[in-house]
Amino acid sequence: MSQPSRIGRAATDVVAIAIGLVAASYGLYAVETLILAGTFPGAASWTDRVPVVSRSSLALLLIAAAWRRPGWTSVAGAVVAWALGTSAVCELPSFATNFDLGDTPYLWPWMLAIGTLLGLATLGFAGPKDAGARLAVLAVFGATANGKLFSRHDEAVFALLAACVLLLVLELARTPLRPLGRGGRVVLGVGLSFTLWVLVAALLGDSVGQGLRVFARVAAGGALALCLGLLLDSSGRRAVAVALLAGVGASLTLLAVGYTETAQVTGWTALLDSRLRLFDMHPNGIGPLFAGGATLGLGFALAGGSSRAVRWGSVALALCSVAALIQTDSRASLLGLGAGLATFALAFTSRAPRDGRPWYAGAVLLIAAGAGFWASPAADGLRVRLDGMAGGLSALGQRYHFWRMALASLRESPWFGVGPNQYHVHAKYALPSFYDGTTQTLHTHNLPLGIAEGAGWPALLLYGALLLCTIEAARRTLRAAETRADRALPAGVLASLMALHASNLLDLGQSQGTFVPTLGWIALGWFAAAAVREHRVAPAPVAGVLAVALVGLVFAVAQPLAGAALRERSIALHDRGRPDESLAVQERALAIDPGDTGGLPAVARMAARMGRREVALALRERRVESAPGNASAHLALAREQLAQLRLPAARRSLAKARELDPLGEQRADFEVLEATMDLAEGDDAAALEALIRACLVHGTPWERLPTVKLSPDEQGLPRLAFAGADGRPAIPLEVVLDEVARRAIERVDSDPVGARRELIDAVHGFRAEGRPDRGIEWMRVYSERLGVDRMASMLVVELDSLLSAGRSQEALDLAVHTADAAHKALLFRQALALRALGRDAEALEVAEQAHAAREGNDLFFDAGTYRPLALLRCELLGEAGRWTDAAAALRLALQDTQKPDDRLAAATDFWQRILDAEPSREALLDAIEVLGLTLGAKLEAPDRTGAMDARARRALRAWGGEPADLLRAVRGRLAGRGLAAEELLDAFGRLTAG
Repeated sequence: MSQPSRIGRAATDVVAIAIGLVAASYGLYAVETLILAGTFPGAASWTDRVPVVSRSSLALLLIAAAWRRPGWTSVAGAVVAWALGTSAVCELPSFATNFDLGDTPYLWPWMLAIGTLLGLATLGFAGPKDAGARLAVLAVFGATANGKLFSRHDEAVFALLAACVLLLVLELARTPLRPLGRGGRVVLGVGLSFTLWVLVAALLGDSVGQGLRVFARVAAGGALALCLGLLLDSSGRRAVAVALLAGVGASLTLLAVGYTETAQVTGWTALLDSRLRLFDMHPNGIGPLFAGGATLGLGFALAGGSSRAVRWGSVALALCSVAALIQTDSRASLLGLGAGLATFALAFTSRAPRDGRPWYAGAVLLIAAGAGFWASPAADGLRVRLDGMAGGLSALGQRYHFWRMALASLRESPWFGVGPNQYHVHAKYALPSFYDGTTQTLHTHNLPLGIAEGAGWPALLLYGALLLCTIEAARRTLRAAETRADRALPAGVLASLMALHASNLLDLGQSQGTFVPTLGWIALGWFAAAAVREHRVAPAPVAGVLAVALVGLVFAVAQPLAGAALRERSIALHDRGRPDESLAVQERALAIDPGDTGGLPAVARMAARMGRREVALALRERRVESAPGNASAHLALAREQLAQLRLPAARRSLAKARELDPLGEQRADFEVLEATMDLAEGDDAAALEALIRACLVHGTPWERLPTVKLSPDEQGLPRLAFAGADGRPAIPLEVVLDEVARRAIERVDSDPVGARRELIDAVHGFRAEGRPDRGIEWMRVYSERLGVDRMASMLVVELDSLLSAGRSQEALDLAVHTADAAHKALLFRQALALRALGRDAEALEVAEQAHAAREGNDLFFDAGTYRPLALLRCELLGEAGRWTDAAAALRLALQDTQKPDDRLAAATDFWQRILDAEPSREALLDAIEVLGLTLGAKLEAPDRTGAMDARARRALRAWGGEPADLLRAVRGRLAGRGLAAEELLDAFGRLTAG
């Protein structure tokens, strides 16, 4: 058996070192950017704890590598593992909110610990002895949750996972391989055909850059499957299966840590009343991970050769996975769990058939029969029912709406689709439904249709063939197992795969970012390795391996990592008030990574804010060229062209945007832009009609309606605002609003839902214009015409108008005497009315009732809605002298506030009020803690240090005791809690020292 030459091994070592250097450079640069941003707890400087621990972790791995000397591919793998953990830390939110449910900044030591332990395992301190198997464990563990374990964004983690795969590819030239055999060559041919077909579809798709990114992930998945099949022996396969289960365990651990941290503010009741989210993923996105974890844990619990500890640990993981899955309340994932358990029961309890062909033929015939039924008149009734569901608020109806769009796009592009993951293209095929005026560019919510829409029907057939190859390899593996204990582990792996695919019939959890699920590639390689003979043949040719590794290093690793790092740095620079540097870095990122055009809109907005309109226009045009089927790109270009009074070009861009997304959420923007162009050309009548059309779209952006032709402060450009500099509107807005309200009332009998939507928008417009009384009149006309009690949503709108009009007593009477008086939204308005009437004690009592009534709310899906009530409670509690309770209410408000500036404003207001009230020492410490945790590095005023010192002096005066005692108490609250907290703590230190 031939071995690679010394030169060949040296060449592969050099490439491995290069991969490690790229990964290390990215990780260190990401930490430097985190320090520059200055908002992450414990990352104020290189000497702060997060950077110190991160660098220490890297140093530990390098020292361990020098002592262990496992080979350069393993050393590079350890560095990639460290980079995965560090990248995850840099993507954590800097302040835990309900918008990032379960994700907190205090997950950072756990992420670094996972990366370090994974690196040590890659160096050979744990796990299999074979370097290829250890690298396989690294790649499989890193792909947990389709890469989301180590990421909240996509680009960096997929580049680092590609680095893992490239290290495995290098091992192909260094290690004797398993023979492919005839079956393996068939699988290789099908996999290569599918990958090449996706490449062609990417090149022919709407956005070539986006398509090539997706292709790189498909190619990496295919290479991972090939490496697993060629490198793994029986011990390596078990190690990979352990890595799959360990990934689920790590996810559950992070879930427990994140939820424990979050519950300190929200409370466990509110947290458990919410659908589970993890890694910034929707419940349908994370659910399939737990469905697969449950079946895989069951397989390990029943597998032969497992110790008692492994069995009970696997049972615990399976039960925790089921509990987490139930908490997601994801019906798609529960369907997956049912399919997985059924697959496991069948594979575990009975021996696999000797010949699988009759079963495969039956499955194909069943699929063909289903497709034939759907295409026949016999399915007309079913289609009518689904059409009706798409006309109402239904999860299945929404999915059917997107499935119809995907099928319509396939009728025009049956061979190569519209481009991988380019769902924006199907918006132009939308049919009228309940979802008009909402997002039409969501993914297909169905994996087979997503593959077909992205790369054509042949791609779906090829992927089906790949899945069939996986099932056939699993059948052979299960057939060779003599006992149930031998069948348990392969049954668990197969069941997890089936659970994922079953859930992906209703959503794209664990597969959206990679076009096809990474678990599918892993399972294919795992079963392929189990189905071939144990003997080895010669390694792969060094030249071919080096060529693949070098191409992958440049285009799948270095380029996306550099682009991602520069884009994050640009954001940090912008937040630190350095827009010129930020724009320069963004332009450098685009030059290095031109395929990633998703960041172009942000760069264009930045250029426009800086007055560089020609640069902004060029970037908008480049975005349109990179994705000509994206309606948002054409709309943004039209806005920029209009801002520069290029009216003919703006009209062409707007017409293209209308064509591409005729029923989407941007319809109102289309009409507003049309009206603005008409105003600029002096056609007031056409502008009026366009505004009325805009008003008839639910969710009209009233604050952007044009009411003047020209704005002097913008050099004569059309302005989108409620009033001009001279206060004289070009179109009387009250005419538009009254016309919308009148038309809504006319539709009450034929379409009460649509009428309600339009009338609510008109009433919001009356409030924004400062004429809430007129909106109240129209609301009451609607009530009389409808003849039934209004629902709570209508009452809330009327109450808001009454409060805006200063008619607080009427608002109070309406809120108290309605049938829905206990509704939390009505209770909140009742509390506002009482406060406006000066009845603060009663207002506090009602606000507390509203607070109690919020139990059962979903913290994420209702994120932002609780904040006004929490701030009102904070205000009322403070005025009642209950400052500790007020601080607790403020924490709840901050947890429900997404923007850092809004958190800062709320905390500063609380700080001023509590200092004026001469609070207790405990309440003062609460205020200091809240202020310290919410002040951010976004404050770039020259007197920043002086402002901190002033706050410290006021706190010391309110403390009334020894400065040293105050310093000790503050240190206990603020030490290690972030840059702003440390700055405030330093101010107390300077005050004490002085």
